Amino acid sequence: MAEVFVARQPIFNRSLHVAGYELLFRGSDAPHALIADPEGATASVVLNSFTEIGLERLVGRNPAWVNVSREFVLSGLAGTLPPSVVGLEILEDELLDERFVHALIELKRQGYRLALDDFQYTVSAERLLGLVDVVKTSKERSRKV
Repeated sequence: MAEVFVARQPIFNRSLHVAGYELLFRGSDAPHALIADPEGATASVVLNSFTEIGLERLVGRNPAWVNVSREFVLSGLAGTLPPSVVGLEILEDELLDERFVHALIELKRQGYRLALDDFQYTVSAERLLGLVDVVKTSKERSRKV
């Protein structure tokens, strides 16, 4: 079996029950990945989760959430994932221009669940609040508010 670099991080709801798992790219020895190519990291996570490990083995009946970059969405790669089992997380530092927002609206129309990851309010992010299914906050940020 090939080396597989996927980590799963539980996502908890307000009642502290597992509501899904975020699938993350990880290196062999490092607890945090150094990612020079976000699209490649996402592609590696998806490929390994579906083919090497098996998505059900990783997440069971829970939804899997994958971080997607602006380029991953705009290139059409996000649309190759099955919307019935995979949710798409939009990272907090992505450029939210009209082209990206329209692509997210189209993905939503196709049945994808969308999440804002590590959400911090900005005027540009406000227009996504009515579009996304999940707004994720970190424990550290929640304490500061």
